[in-house]
Amino acid sequence: MKLLPRATLQRSAICAGLALLLLAHSAWAQSRLVQPVTARSHSGQFLIQGLAQPYPLSDNLRRSAATNWIRLTPPLAAVSCERIKEALLERLDCRDRWQGRIFVSLRPIRRPEDGCQVTQTRFTDGWTYRLDLPDAVEPTKFVRAVVSVLIAERAHRFRAGEATDVPAWLVDGLAQELLSDRALDLVVRPPDTLVNSLNVRQTSRQDRRTPTLSAAQTFFTDGRTPLTFDELCRPAPEAFVDETASAFRYSSQLFVHELLLLRNGRASLGAMLDRLGQCRNWQAALLQTFPSHFARLLDVDKWWELHRLGFPERGVSVTWGVAASLNKLEEALPVAVQRQVGTNNPGPRATIPLQAFLQQADEARQLELLPGKIQQLQSLPLRAAPEVAPLVGNYIRTLEDYRHQLFRNSHAPPPQRMNRFMFNRVLRNAIRQLDALDAARFQLAQPHVSPPPGAPALGQPARTR
Repeated sequence: MKLLPRATLQRSAICAGLALLLLAHSAWAQSRLVQPVTARSHSGQFLIQGLAQPYPLSDNLRRSAATNWIRLTPPLAAVSCERIKEALLERLDCRDRWQGRIFVSLRPIRRPEDGCQVTQTRFTDGWTYRLDLPDAVEPTKFVRAVVSVLIAERAHRFRAGEATDVPAWLVDGLAQELLSDRALDLVVRPPDTLVNSLNVRQTSRQDRRTPTLSAAQTFFTDGRTPLTFDELCRPAPEAFVDETASAFRYSSQLFVHELLLLRNGRASLGAMLDRLGQCRNWQAALLQTFPSHFARLLDVDKWWELHRLGFPERGVSVTWGVAASLNKLEEALPVAVQRQVGTNNPGPRATIPLQAFLQQADEARQLELLPGKIQQLQSLPLRAAPEVAPLVGNYIRTLEDYRHQLFRNSHAPPPQRMNRFMFNRVLRNAIRQLDALDAARFQLAQPHVSPPPGAPALGQPARTR
């Protein structure tokens, strides 16, 4: 038996010791990565728990994973949640007055179809929320989940009983609005390269922002139209699968987008989130926060029908010329009324100028017919010539301003309502604006239409007393 030299034995012992140290250090580092860590967002509303580094994706997941998946860690998720909340508050012109804490749990993803789950729990001192997410998720699903829990938290600030029912169109519509407008800013992605010992992720941005509805415009082509109001209110189970899910998502975005464009639309939609916790259902909350636009759900249905059918024409070349657009506007302005013959004998229907209707009809009748006239005019800019569309918008704003004053007056306490002198002044102001718009319309029509015999002089539209 040959003995090894002492120096060789010492070197072997040192190598074995170093190997053990390296193994121990590797095990210690690995244990640190798999230990859960907790991150707190800067407002304190979000507490995120998960692994310091996500597990590597398996071969099956990598093959089936969507190319736009993001890997979530507690610090990055905390920043993303706050950005989503800030974008939502900005869109609704609201301030951050959160009350319920939101606990976010990041779990290792196991299957591509792993989803996001929101749990709401009521305690004696208020509501708490738990959001369970896979650590690899599509940005759309992540933003939708965070928006969903933020809406629920806001609604429950004013609800002491059971959980609030939040409509799916509201969640999908607001989430898609944020994604379409600020997709690069909302979700923080992990770094993908190392520069001078610093983790860096490069993101390209164009100075020119993409229009908010561009994705929806692309989807609603080839004869597709957005879903009806009834389909948005009561979505079928298949509305959240594959292409049908895209139709529901983009229809919801368009519906929410049009609500935001109404007078005080942002503040009204924000107020609707508060009303969700106070009303028996979301339909009542919608009507209570948009009272000057919708008196009944039927009004919402009619208003949405005009917008959804005209939406595929947006962004497409104009289908009407200037002359045709002016003709459509001229046809839309008069008001159809029922002539009364005797006490109980309604006469034939007649069409009278808009200004004559405002002068002859009482306040209640005007409040009844003006919403339909405004909705009829709102469908024209979708296909009108660029020279005519701003004029149509001025007609719409004039009627909306006048109707808003009538509505506010009719709902005010009797001591605060306008007297006859004040009412006549508001009426005269509205008619004066409509006369000026008529003059601009006649001026615009001169190069395109020959004036008929007996037409008013240029800039002097006919006045009905």
